[in-house]
Amino acid sequence: MKNKEWEGTEVDLSCAIQIVKYLEDVFCYSDKLLLRCVYTAVTELLSNISHHAYAGKTIESTESLWKVAIYRQSNNFISIVIEDYGITIPLSIITKLNLKPDNGVEYNDTQLIEEAIYQKNTAFTEGRGQGLKSITRNVDEGYIKNFVIRSRDGYFKYKEEPLISQLSDIDRSTGTSIEIIIPGVQK
Repeated sequence: MKNKEWEGTEVDLSCAIQIVKYLEDVFCYSDKLLLRCVYTAVTELLSNISHHAYAGKTIESTESLWKVAIYRQSNNFISIVIEDYGITIPLSIITKLNLKPDNGVEYNDTQLIEEAIYQKNTAFTEGRGQGLKSITRNVDEGYIKNFVIRSRDGYFKYKEEPLISQLSDIDRSTGTSIEIIIPGVQK
């Protein structure tokens, strides 16, 4: 069930503060480390929208360029979904690095998303930060339960836990949807 939504025509990092405040006020979150992880993840993802999804383009739009929604899942987990309507993660990597098939090897979209996160191939590291990887560290530390990305034809799910993802049935031919799942507050 969708609880709250934010959207905008310009990337506005104050949205991350509003999300944390909403989690505190509506869902009674008080774990400062978890809230800091959420704030950091949301600011990173919103920054990625301005740096990558619309990079190099003059945007004069009255339509929303991004959206953040909070969902309460039936299992008491909370999903925070960040979406943009720009170029996808795979296309961003291909464009920035002028990537062409090497020795007949082509990368599929899921592999390109994984490279954006893990940066195993040094050809992909130029111009890439550590933001997406930092979110996986927060999953490893248990603050965030899972991290899911759907971009173009690619689908990445950090953990294969049986958590419900809001992104499992979304088709993203344009733009990117990223979901972070956090544990619900036990009352």
